[in-house]
Amino acid sequence: MTVRGGLASAMALGGAVLACGESSGSTCACSDPSVAVVVPADLAAAVSAVQLQGVACASAHAVCLHPAGSGCSELAFEATAEGTCTINVLFSSGLPAFQAVRRFVTLSCCKGFYADPLDGATITVPSGADDAGAGG
Repeated sequence: MTVRGGLASAMALGGAVLACGESSGSTCACSDPSVAVVVPADLAAAVSAVQLQGVACASAHAVCLHPAGSGCSELAFEATAEGTCTINVLFSSGLPAFQAVRRFVTLSCCKGFYADPLDGATITVPSGADDAGAGG
């Protein structure tokens, strides 16, 4: 899994990625297709699981990028197909689960499946019990 490397460059491109082999001889400017799930430090230890469900992430797994104490403050995954993916962040502390849904598409000649729109590649879990629940 490539993780978080060129996401900013793809967002700067606004989704305009050149196709390989175009007559102009241009090459692809592909970015990292990973999606980040950012968990506030005060909730990181309470995350019990991150579940990925749907056609786009049927065989995907979230991996911890930034351990925080006994938990993780940033996880990442890559979609494995076009379609939608439901991301559920579950808490052991009794907080309600946080849920976000993303759609994934292919981009020109770039490998991987990208969040559509591209700015959906970062999912931020809100801090505190008052903000937990559906969103993202």
